Amino acid sequence: MARYSAVPSSPVRTVSTSSGGFAAGTAIAAIAVTEPGAGSDVAGITTKARHTDEGWVIDGRKMYITNAGLADVVVVGAKTSPDAGHRGITTFVVPADAPGLSFGTPLEKLGWHSSDTREVVLDAVTVPDDAVLGGLDRGFYQIMDAFQLERVVLAAMGLGHAAEAITLVSEYVRGREVAGAPLSGLQTIRHRVAAMEVELDAARALTYQAADRLDRGHPEAGRSVAAAKYFAARAAAWIVDEALQLFGGAGYLEETPIVRHQRDVRILRIGGGTDEIQLEILSKRLVP
Repeated sequence: MARYSAVPSSPVRTVSTSSGGFAAGTAIAAIAVTEPGAGSDVAGITTKARHTDEGWVIDGRKMYITNAGLADVVVVGAKTSPDAGHRGITTFVVPADAPGLSFGTPLEKLGWHSSDTREVVLDAVTVPDDAVLGGLDRGFYQIMDAFQLERVVLAAMGLGHAAEAITLVSEYVRGREVAGAPLSGLQTIRHRVAAMEVELDAARALTYQAADRLDRGHPEAGRSVAAAKYFAARAAAWIVDEALQLFGGAGYLEETPIVRHQRDVRILRIGGGTDEIQLEILSKRLVP
């Protein structure tokens, strides 16, 4: 059973990286696909892996990699057949302490401050043949499948942000008095909260439908996932912003919980495929 040490920037620890270790939560993986010049365009990655007598040698740079500084292994997407476009990508399981693999300092982000996000550099990293994950030149399809689940999860995260924002602002407008009466006594305030609840209900319905269709292998699962990701992320961002507005000046203070939601919800329209990517998926049926 292979055992790997954590990267130097993390507390030293040795854990099992078998599948059981990941399932038990005793091992951590990072997925390194995105690059400085290739995000949602997975086919555009430039990291390359060439085969030698010792296995595979990987060279390239990855960016915005979640868990990079905490990972025990890094799953790396690389071009193994450069002339084959998206059909020439393979994923490799790379130990975090592999010679030639290094990590940048944590990136300072607008939100998700508790998420370790870094650049990953692969400089002649050598891995054995059995480091290939799921078959040679199958990486693009693996990544696309993983995107589907990630997008449903991100849509669900939007539901969580939105629901909490509505709870927070509902409590606030009931307790905040203006001219001797609670804000909730004003029709315009009640209507704004009601509109937020409608948006949340719609986002929830789309997200649940997408999760169900993805689970069942429904032929329209891809469209449902794209629709849920697009709508829920945007709805959550709007709901959180509306909630912050109703908090007034207090909503702009770090001590107010709504501020964290405002910081963290914005990434949902970018991560896992931008709004524009989801709209491209949804609009492909119009292409002549």
